Amino acid sequence: MNDRSGLRLVILGALVFSLPITLLGRLWYMQALAGSQYVAAVNANATSQIRTLAPRGAIVDDVGNPLARNDSALVVSALSTALPKANLGTLKKPIPNPARVQEMQRLSAVLGIPAAKLDAEATLCDYFDYGSTAPTKNPGCWTGSPLQPIPLVTIDNTTPAGTQKATDVALRVLEQQELYPGVTAQIEEVRDYPAPEKASAAQLIGHVGKISQSDIDSAKNATEAATLKTAASIGGAIGQEGLEAQYNDYLEGTLGTETFSVTPAGNPVSTLSQVPAVPGDTVVTSIDAKVQRIAEQALTDAVTAARTTPQHISGKNQTQKADAAAAVVIDTRTGHVIAAANYPTYDPGVWDGGTIDDSVYKSLQANPGKPLFSQVIQGQYAPGSTFKVVTAAAALDHGGYTPDATYDCPATLTEGGRTFHNFDNEGAQGMITFAQALTISCDTFFDGVGAALWNADGQLAGANARELVVNEAKQWKLGKDTGIDLPIDAGGNIESRQDLKNYDAKNHALWCSEAKTDKDPNQKAIDNSNCLYHIPALYQIGEAVNVAIGQGTTTASPLQMADIYAALGNGGTLYSPRLAKAIVGPDGTLVQAINAPSTKLSVSPEVLQYIQQALVGVVTDPNGTGATAFAGFPFDQYTIAGKTGTAEVPPKDDTAWFASYGGPAGQPAQFAVVVAISQGGQGGISAAPAVRQIYDGIWGLNGNPKNPDDQFAAKGPALPGGAPPSALPKVAQAAGGWAAPGSPTPG
Repeated sequence: MNDRSGLRLVILGALVFSLPITLLGRLWYMQALAGSQYVAAVNANATSQIRTLAPRGAIVDDVGNPLARNDSALVVSALSTALPKANLGTLKKPIPNPARVQEMQRLSAVLGIPAAKLDAEATLCDYFDYGSTAPTKNPGCWTGSPLQPIPLVTIDNTTPAGTQKATDVALRVLEQQELYPGVTAQIEEVRDYPAPEKASAAQLIGHVGKISQSDIDSAKNATEAATLKTAASIGGAIGQEGLEAQYNDYLEGTLGTETFSVTPAGNPVSTLSQVPAVPGDTVVTSIDAKVQRIAEQALTDAVTAARTTPQHISGKNQTQKADAAAAVVIDTRTGHVIAAANYPTYDPGVWDGGTIDDSVYKSLQANPGKPLFSQVIQGQYAPGSTFKVVTAAAALDHGGYTPDATYDCPATLTEGGRTFHNFDNEGAQGMITFAQALTISCDTFFDGVGAALWNADGQLAGANARELVVNEAKQWKLGKDTGIDLPIDAGGNIESRQDLKNYDAKNHALWCSEAKTDKDPNQKAIDNSNCLYHIPALYQIGEAVNVAIGQGTTTASPLQMADIYAALGNGGTLYSPRLAKAIVGPDGTLVQAINAPSTKLSVSPEVLQYIQQALVGVVTDPNGTGATAFAGFPFDQYTIAGKTGTAEVPPKDDTAWFASYGGPAGQPAQFAVVVAISQGGQGGISAAPAVRQIYDGIWGLNGNPKNPDDQFAAKGPALPGGAPPSALPKVAQAAGGWAAPGSPTPG
């Protein structure tokens, strides 16, 4: 062996000897020194997050009874990663997987849902191939995370039938898992509307529904839009109407996050971290379920009486159509709404679970009484004689009239070539004061006031018209939204000279044309009257007279009139009403107290007191238009002041009104109560007894002996002590849902 060969062998031996040492060193480095870096890198590339929904906060009444809460239901879900693959073969030539087809057919037989629908809902949307259009390519597909269970059906278990069905489904799915791989059945939270005291309040509470694209598009900012999009992908809900929508930001809570370790194929291995969802806040309202129920029953009784008991109107006895009605109760001292009843109404439980049966929804839409519509807030009616308090305030404060003077109440009044009559052609009452005119509701008295103020304003032209009544009404916020804490509101209509000039100019030619062509005789008469008496750019005396008695183009909602009478009762504070009293956190702590904003009426104290005394006479004076309805009422214990209204709205029957306020004798008024009945006839006959029934229920009194729903002495007052509770109920989110109310906390 030469020297060169020996050197080669030495070098080769060194390489062979060093190779294991190098490998061992590298292995030690990777495990001991750089191991944590590689583990972190692996975990970073093999984790996935899913978001979890927060329990929605409750909506409760003033003593903690739930108006909206979370209840349990059986939810059958599918996990896409555990189901048999939808297709075999290739992407271009997919072949339906027999195992998947058979499982969906078995599940269809259990749930009563078509297999094709179940299959579509349990299929992931193909965003890889179709991008944002994926949901339209496979309608019904799951838009959320593959790791998120996909809800297929929710079964209510609050009824015996629902419980039986839920039990049957759970047993079949869970005990035969080999037949239903990837399918689970478990109890989950769903939205529930329990209607405490059998009180509906459906138009106030609203409901939740699936988050739509329009909800996302209308988000206040990009962060909110992203949150809504995430919540939508995991089956989240959003408030769609009423308080559910108004206070959704408080009720929805905060989404949770779970981080999983997953395989390269995306299947979960373990949970790495978890941030629990934060439950939503509770909205404590001023609604009292007992008073709400009493108001709803009072409307039902009043409508039934109007439809079955003839009233003397227009020279004959006749029953009324009474197609819709509203009642509202306001705390005059705070501006909070205690009850807001609608007729017809419906069971809010039709929205349990956040959905409604299609046939039920169509039935509600087809109901001519419009139960989905809030008559209290959105109903627009001529207020009739309930408006006369506004005219009296304007005339006495600014129009040159005085409280002690007397003015004529003739049988008829002729002004500007038109003749105006008292209601139902009642006779002349001679010279009377404003207080007497309010007590007996003399139309021609206030017609004369309207005519005199029109003359003082320059009659037709009125270049410098003061328009005292119109401006007084606007200061009382008629013609404006109330500002109530709901997505719905209505301002009614108060028209100035300029408003009517614009309206007449736009429509006069049309009225004259339709007066010749309209086939409906009633509408033709209206068109003819408009053609003759509405002259573009001129304000007719008839307009001024109609405004003075709350008719013509003047309209208001029952809530607006309740606001006005609450202000009369409390000494001049006009509230923007509120339904919510407070927001309470999941742990029961106060997050925010909610007070009703207010302004002051510009009525002088002397005139305000004068009107208050006159309104007491409406129910206590034997000649008062509300005296019959309040016969036998214990006025030594409670003071009631009010005003009837019978508004003519041809070709329909008259709208019946009674607007009032009341409280313990010798004390400031506690409540304003207003009832309006569309096509109900006379206010003193139809609406006033319903108002009496509500007061009787609040204070635990017996009223009409012929009406079993107006006998409350044995039951006691709906509001203990005859007043709303001053403290908030003790409510909190428990682990798994809403907790029952306990003792009140200071409010």
